[in-house]
Amino acid sequence: MSLSKDGQPEIYIMDVGSRSLERITNNNSIDTEPAWSPDGQSLLFTSDRSGGPSFINIQWAAVKPSV
Repeated sequence: MSLSKDGQPEIYIMDVGSRSLERITNNNSIDTEPAWSPDGQSLLFTSDRSGGPSFINIQWAAVKPSV
C-alpha cells in the first residue's frame, strides 16, 4: 500500500495478522501504486525519482522485511 504518513507518499506492507506496517521505500520521491508481480518475486510501483513518472521494479528477496 502507499501511505503518506508525513506528507511524503511511501510504499508499505502490512502483516494482516498483527496489523503491523513496514516501510519499504524511504526517499524524497513520490512512490505510489504498488503491485506484486504474478510470481510474487517483485514489487512494482510508480515513482517520480527520475524527475517524471516511471515504474520501479524491486526484487522482493532483496528488501524483504521481518513481518
